[in-house]
Amino acid sequence: MSHKIKALTLGLAALVGVSTFATVTAPSVAAADDINKTCTQWQIDQGICTPGLRDLVLSILNWFMFFLGLVATGFLVYGGFLYITSAGSDENVKQAKKIIIYAAVGIIVIILSAVLVNALVNMLAPGSADSPGV
Repeated sequence: MSHKIKALTLGLAALVGVSTFATVTAPSVAAADDINKTCTQWQIDQGICTPGLRDLVLSILNWFMFFLGLVATGFLVYGGFLYITSAGSDENVKQAKKIIIYAAVGIIVIILSAVLVNALVNMLAPGSADSPGV
């Protein structure tokens, strides 16, 4: 089981790294008009305006981070359940503690990477409905 947890943690870290790279490099690849196109939520809802590539990438990334947070929270709950039901077995307690620690680290990495990516994208290509820029 420990090998599976390490593989999952490594996989989550790789996904966060790839999504961070894609989000940071996407603005330099797309056209400047498409990146900085700003729409209000009302305009998007009415079909008057479509968001630019930057907003689309940030939206996809934020949903992806939300999904990863749900998975990590699920592992945190699973580790807590194992800990509670271990009935004093040292092996089960160790396994539960590892799961809880890896899940907590995963949540911290997910939160930090989401904050970092959003901050970098807002600095590199300011201006959107969510963050007007300077």
